[in-house]
Amino acid sequence: MRLYYVLISLLILVIMLGISNCPAFPVTIEEKDRVFTEARYLCKVYRTTCNPEVIQDDRLIGETGAYGRIFISTGMIKRFNVHQLRATVYHEVGHVVFRHVEKTSEYLYICGQQRSCNPEYFDEMRRKNEYQADRFASYVLKFTNRRNELPEALLILTPPADTNKTFHSHPSTTDRIKQIRNIIK
Repeated sequence: MRLYYVLISLLILVIMLGISNCPAFPVTIEEKDRVFTEARYLCKVYRTTCNPEVIQDDRLIGETGAYGRIFISTGMIKRFNVHQLRATVYHEVGHVVFRHVEKTSEYLYICGQQRSCNPEYFDEMRRKNEYQADRFASYVLKFTNRRNELPEALLILTPPADTNKTFHSHPSTTDRIKQIRNIIK
């Protein structure tokens, strides 16, 4: 009889672990608040400030704005599990820590002043920013013993037909995932 209870307990544990990692179950308000608090603290560690906030949008949006503002859409919160949300928010924190928005704005300002810009350089700079933010998130997750589900989040964010495409502002998802997996090892 005791073996029966042990087996039932193990079955319940396996089911619970499977459910907690399933992206079909949205992030709870408490989990979202905890991830946002962690992000604010992480910014303080790097002597900057960030303010993660939720925007009402069913699309999957995670982006960084001026003055350390981080925007996460309700669509992303509904679609991601807590590990994917944390990895994505930490990626956005990386943009804040490395001042990517400010550096991009400075470059555009100088281009406007000189009336000459190099679009290829600008695109390459933005793609390097994405790699840098990915590395930042991956190392923070690694050294805090958190699960890094940034590759899974990227696959959810990227339509399957676009995983190998390089965009003006982003490297291909395939290349980003290769880099992240090397860090995770």
